[in-house]
Amino acid sequence: MEKHYRYEYVYKNSIATKIAINRHSPNTTTSILEFQVNKSKADLVIVNGTSSVYEIKTEYDSFDRLNSQIADYKKVFDKINIVTHEGGIDRVAAIVDETVGLIYLDNKMRLKMIKAPESNISNIDQLSIFHCLRQGEYLKILKELKDFEPQVPAHLIYGVCKEKFLELTVEQAHLGMVKCLKIRGKTPGLSKFINCLPRSLRVLGLAGEMSVGQQERLLQAMEKTVMQVV
Repeated sequence: MEKHYRYEYVYKNSIATKIAINRHSPNTTTSILEFQVNKSKADLVIVNGTSSVYEIKTEYDSFDRLNSQIADYKKVFDKINIVTHEGGIDRVAAIVDETVGLIYLDNKMRLKMIKAPESNISNIDQLSIFHCLRQGEYLKILKELKDFEPQVPAHLIYGVCKEKFLELTVEQAHLGMVKCLKIRGKTPGLSKFINCLPRSLRVLGLAGEMSVGQQERLLQAMEKTVMQVV
């Protein structure tokens, strides 16, 4: 696929391998695939000390929605990056502003940074962050930062928590989201599991969406398949 069909998965796996694993550590970094933000779905989100989003535009993708996608991401993430192919550089550069990072995947599968992203914290919107969180996550943030626990019937929890969440500063809301996303989907032994995977499957392991049992079954199936082929 890297040679003949560089579709979205190839880009995701390159970002996961070269940035989330080689540059950071699976123990301190969480990667989330297909993260819903308002009306857009981010291809890959990486959270460690802050939040970074990577929107992928391959040789097969349209650039028509890029403006609206960036607008959505600016309401939630600190660092926004567009990853494209060499032929897409000029098209992306004509669309994005100076705060957005621009990266391309060259013919040798190397990620080349043309421009590093600038911090977007000042544009973040508390309500958009709230809509990205699960109930347990925004309850945790409000308990820690506001010592708030809703004393209302279950069907009213969302509304009273949303109102309270909007009282947080942008920095508080963002940091609370980062802390929650860092532990979302983490399973014991994730780093060891990732190291057992071939390079072509590392983005799936890094996403942390598999239970310990599923991880074990996958490794067993891979071993069995290799033994049968041999």
